[in-house]
Amino acid sequence: MQKILLLIITMIIGLFASTTVLKGQDFSNKNSAETKIFNLDSFNAVKSSQAIEVEIVKAEQDKVVATSNYISELNIEVKNKTLYVNYKPNVSLQNADTKVIVYMRNLVKAEAENASNIRVKSVFNTTNQTFETRTAGKIFADSKSENVYINLRNAGEFSGKIDAKNLNVNISSASIAKLSGSADKAEISADSASNLDARNVNIKTAKVYATATSTIILSISEELTAEATSLAKIKYKTLSGIKFSAIRKSGGKIDSI
Repeated sequence: MQKILLLIITMIIGLFASTTVLKGQDFSNKNSAETKIFNLDSFNAVKSSQAIEVEIVKAEQDKVVATSNYISELNIEVKNKTLYVNYKPNVSLQNADTKVIVYMRNLVKAEAENASNIRVKSVFNTTNQTFETRTAGKIFADSKSENVYINLRNAGEFSGKIDAKNLNVNISSASIAKLSGSADKAEISADSASNLDARNVNIKTAKVYATATSTIILSISEELTAEATSLAKIKYKTLSGIKFSAIRKSGGKIDSI
């Protein structure tokens, strides 16, 4: 009886040990990274998603070089002059590691969503340039375009040096932007706990609106029209007297620094 009991206990321990090892095994993707070159139709905009890292480099020919341990599940295509970088639908990914280098002649728009990061390594000479992020997407870029548009929402982020005639910034829902450079005119809006640090941007004239606990910090040299509502804050610095107009509502604050 004792031998049978000992045998049963031994079998149970062995089964438990096997189960423990099975659960402890690493079933994450073990595919080695592969590199693939995509020769595509011409494009001037890039949209990425799903935590993919993208670098954009100015070149004489539009093409894409992707390195990934899920290369077969990567979806890279051009539609209406926009390059889309994402994974194929209905695919389960574990520990995906993908980096995409985009070579292009001209960039008019970059868009990052769903925790994707875009780093623009070159400065493109375009009249208009737009940067958009949402759902934790991030863009790092410098621009010397005449008109620059930065639109962020749902915890999107942007950082870069902007030298433009016209700068338009619209951020919302806990988004963050940090800028340096210069602008002749700026229109800035921040909503829902968003933050814009533009103290290192030399702006001549600006129209600024902040609401819902957002914060805007900027530098101004000629004229500022500002409105802060619902506990939002606008802080500005200037080296000389400026033409100034301010509206404060519901606990909004506008102060010089």
